[in-house]
Amino acid sequence: MVIQFGWDDPNIWKTRRDTLLGTLHANPKAKYVTRVVQFGSEPLFDSALDPGELASQVRQAKANLSSLEIPVTISEMAYGYQVVSTCQVWCHASKLVFGYTDAIAMCIYVARRVHGGHDCD
Repeated sequence: MVIQFGWDDPNIWKTRRDTLLGTLHANPKAKYVTRVVQFGSEPLFDSALDPGELASQVRQAKANLSSLEIPVTISEMAYGYQVVSTCQVWCHASKLVFGYTDAIAMCIYVARRVHGGHDCD
C-alpha cells in the first residue's frame, strides 16, 4: 500500500497517511494481508519532502504499525538516492526503473555507503 504524495495539494499525503494507518489498525485482517506500507512514489527524486522529514515520517509510521508487524519503507528509484546527498531510510526500489539493470543492488549500495557500511534499519 502506498501513501502517495500529491502535486495539487502538497499536504494531501498527510490525510492519506492518517486514513491508511487508521484503516490498517481497524481491520483485524490487515496484519495478514498487508505486505508493506510505502511512502511514494519516488519522494526523494520528486523532492516531495526533505530527506530528514521523510526519514522521520517513515520511523513514525514504523512505530505506529509495529503492533501489526507491517514493514514501512519508501518506493524510490535508484536515481532518487543519487539526487540527494544523504540516505536516511531504507528503500523498496521501483521495479520499473529505466536505465538501471539492478536497482535493488544500487539501493543497497547507496544505503550502505551512507550508513558506514551497514544497511539502514
